[in-house]
Amino acid sequence: MLRSQTHTDAIDSLGRLVQVEVLRGAWKTQPNYPTRNGTTYLYCPPEQVSSEMDRLVGWHLEHREGSVGPEVQAAWLHHRFTQIHPFQDGNGRVARALASLVLVQAGLFPLVVTRDDRVEYIDSLEAADSGDLGRLVWLIARFQRAQFRRATAISENILAAQDDVQNVLKGLLDAARRQEDRTRAQQRVFEHAEALQQDIEGRLNEITPTILSAVQRIMPNSSVFVVRSHETTSHYYRSQIIENAKLHLHYYADTANYRAWVSLNINWQRQAKFVFAFHGIGRPFSGSLVCAPFLEFRDSDDEGQVRATLVPLADEPFVFFYNETVDRAVTRFQAWREQIITIAIKELSQNL
Repeated sequence: MLRSQTHTDAIDSLGRLVQVEVLRGAWKTQPNYPTRNGTTYLYCPPEQVSSEMDRLVGWHLEHREGSVGPEVQAAWLHHRFTQIHPFQDGNGRVARALASLVLVQAGLFPLVVTRDDRVEYIDSLEAADSGDLGRLVWLIARFQRAQFRRATAISENILAAQDDVQNVLKGLLDAARRQEDRTRAQQRVFEHAEALQQDIEGRLNEITPTILSAVQRIMPNSSVFVVRSHETTSHYYRSQIIENAKLHLHYYADTANYRAWVSLNINWQRQAKFVFAFHGIGRPFSGSLVCAPFLEFRDSDDEGQVRATLVPLADEPFVFFYNETVDRAVTRFQAWREQIITIAIKELSQNL
């Protein structure tokens, strides 16, 4: 981590900023208490570093044996390591490397923090200092989902180079086997999608009477109803789905392998459609689907021309996988969809 670094900043006894030779491969010998925005952060004293690192390793092994989720392990190990701050310099780099190791061993992506993420990353670490590790866990999970979406997009551009006919034939057989595996995976994730559609259809029907009561105060003959797609209507909203994915959520929406939707339709002086769209993500299809919600308002001008306005409702889609249980997918989905419904109702209230 420090092979290209020979010196680091330090404060001498007179309070002056000086350059000192960096220690490599050894615990710190002097306190390293940085000050940021007027706040001094106190880390483990040098004489206690060795014992605290032993405790850190022991606790981490207990987490692994206890099957703690990798995003929780990574967040805890990262934060606890930074609290100890065992090295003279490079502690942040090592902390991110340790978190990455946990994630990669679990088959996930390394922890990558860009300049754009730095403020939120620092804020989540400071929240963990105050006892709230959840923000760091959530941030790491969000990074994983973003990297997953980028990876599926990259896979669209990968071409396999074949040298001769024999290799081409072998590639054909390998592709056929992979397609068989994908087909089996597809069937499982399609069952998950069906369960999630049933869930959101039921939840939207529960809130329909309250929304109807509200809009009928504005226009007595208003209507509110829930519609769910079927085989002949599943292609509805395709342009809105692509716009929402490409411009707002930044992924490739695959509607060829799977597409479905559930919508809450609200008609008063205006028309609004609250849509939960289900489809694939990236190419080739990997056995994962997403649910991407949006609101669409439709207004007619004096000449009878209809103007449609799409309002995205999420910073990222809900991703679910063939290799998780239906119950887990539904449980995760229910917490997410309540947040989306809350956002949609607030947006609707502003547009009545």
